[in-house]
Amino acid sequence: MSRILDLAKQFEQASKKELESTNEIVQNAIKQHEKNLIEQLQYAGSNLAENIQAEQAKLIKSTVRMYRLPIIIALMILALIAITAGVLTWQSKNAYQEMIAWEHSAEIAKEQSGGIKLSTCQTNKGIKPCVAVDKDLMDKTWGGNLKIIEVHEPKSKGKQ
Repeated sequence: MSRILDLAKQFEQASKKELESTNEIVQNAIKQHEKNLIEQLQYAGSNLAENIQAEQAKLIKSTVRMYRLPIIIALMILALIAITAGVLTWQSKNAYQEMIAWEHSAEIAKEQSGGIKLSTCQTNKGIKPCVAVDKDLMDKTWGGNLKIIEVHEPKSKGKQ
């Protein structure tokens, strides 16, 4: 019986060793599995972060593309307004300078002509330029070479 008892003890010891080695193998497999899971989760997390960043970059590009055309149109409109304002300013400046020159010429002509008034008169040949003359001086000659040849009535203000 002692042999059976010895065999039982050896079996028990072998079972304990095998159980310990199996526990150790299972523990190592669990640790390796945990390690693999952690690596896969980290890899999936980094892939997810990269995909999110790529999608954000695409959204930013599409947003910029979407606003590019209206911004270009707005800038073109502003440029046209600025160019138009510049041209109008230049033209008004030229017109103002021309008007000042006409006023200056009119003042010189008034001083040199003795206050003669220019107008338009209705004749049987149509509307012609004419000069207003004092009726008391119609029969006289001015300076020897100017004389009244015809007298026409000025056109009325209502017909203009």
